[in-house]
Amino acid sequence: MLEDLGNLGDFVGGIGVAVTLVYLAIQIRSNTREVEENSRLLGLQAHQSVGERCSDVIFEVAKDAELFQIWTAGLNFEEDRDPKIVERYGMILHKLFMSLEDAENFSEYDERVRERIERLEIHWLRSPSVQDWWSRQRIAYSDSFRSRIDAQIRHLNAGEDTTSVELPAA
Repeated sequence: MLEDLGNLGDFVGGIGVAVTLVYLAIQIRSNTREVEENSRLLGLQAHQSVGERCSDVIFEVAKDAELFQIWTAGLNFEEDRDPKIVERYGMILHKLFMSLEDAENFSEYDERVRERIERLEIHWLRSPSVQDWWSRQRIAYSDSFRSRIDAQIRHLNAGEDTTSVELPAA
């Protein structure tokens, strides 16, 4: 009789373990879905943030006639540019590139953010005046960001299609 009670106890204990394992599997699956959803939302927020921050800089330039004049004068790379225009143009670029560098942190949540950042960087880095500004101001940025921008400039100046070149990761 004692042996039968022991067997019954083992049987009930086995059922308890099985129920516990099923419960844990359900909880893990639920937690995994929640983490995936949070990652997706972070990626969407990052994507939106990159667009907004860069658009804000461009919008400021577009809506202010003086800033727009500085922007267009800065883009026209001439050796005899007015130093004040060069400095103010550099301030606009600094704000733009700080936004890009900050956005780099979001790229770990969504690969599309990294692609968007790189397309924007390449767009502006095609300008000789932006490259000239970068050569003087690059020290203000993180090592990883500097490394990536320097690589993009090298590839652009070599005439390579930077969209197919593996650039250093952030």
